[in-house]
Amino acid sequence: MEAEPEQAVTVEEDAQLVESGGWRIDQTEDGEIHSIEVEIEPHQVKAKGKEYLYGRIQLSLDPRRIGLIARISVNIPKELL
Repeated sequence: MEAEPEQAVTVEEDAQLVESGGWRIDQTEDGEIHSIEVEIEPHQVKAKGKEYLYGRIQLSLDPRRIGLIARISVNIPKELL
């Protein structure tokens, strides 16, 4: 049995995979994966009389997504490793 060659996604099809707000939707056997690329913003926190700098990612989602599992990954360029 031959494996089917992967089909290239056309620009028109790719545009259909993105819902409003920039979320990309990929179909899977189990449902859909919604993903988005965002920049990590600086976030200063004051605690115990000192200031600390952290990175912050803030997302707001439809309340129907409450309770679902989210996977967050950070792409780190080689020069920063």
